[in-house]
Amino acid sequence: MRSTLRRRTLAAAALLAFVPTIASAQTTFFNSLAGWTAALNGGASGLDTFNDLPGSQFPGPLNRTAGAFTYRASVTAPPGDNTDFFPAGTNVDRWLSTNVASASMVFNTFTAGTNAIGGAIFASDIAGAFVSGPITIAWVTSLGSGSTTVTNTVNSFWGLVTTGTLTSLTVTGRGATQPFLWPTVNDLRLGRAITTPNVVPEPSTFALMATGLAGLAALRRRRNA
Repeated sequence: MRSTLRRRTLAAAALLAFVPTIASAQTTFFNSLAGWTAALNGGASGLDTFNDLPGSQFPGPLNRTAGAFTYRASVTAPPGDNTDFFPAGTNVDRWLSTNVASASMVFNTFTAGTNAIGGAIFASDIAGAFVSGPITIAWVTSLGSGSTTVTNTVNSFWGLVTTGTLTSLTVTGRGATQPFLWPTVNDLRLGRAITTPNVVPEPSTFALMATGLAGLAALRRRRNA
């Protein structure tokens, strides 16, 4: 009987230890560089300005670096459409974009452990100049996937930090209806956030923790009896 109670007590304790881990698994989104940087908790980050891009369209994929971080950028498009990149912006400040509005830019193959990405993500026109309009951002992490639509300015920031690892980020414009919008990214940032082991459980987990504590108390009373 004592051996059985001990196993049950250990199982309940293991459940309680696991609950904060579940609660801490999340992906957080930011619309400011300051907030994104703070979320790294002192972890490393790197910047790719794209200012070294050539002055005319060029093929991919591209193997790029953002500080100590590496990644790959490529263009996906409907069959028959061009998959080249286009250097939007100006000679002073280059932006990475696609050569056709129907294409998407995909960022993946990140340095192991990369769990943060961000940058200026917005739309440009056929000449490579900023234009206001909706751009779709889709992400995949080890925790799951999702997408959002943003209408940003050249200086707007969008980013995410995940407690998992980053798999890919896809940026898509509007190539089916006018006005056409080209997906455009500038000042891409990658990072590795430092996660703290002592995570406060989310409210939805307190009931589960309370149940576990009640079970431990009942087992202890039964053993003392």
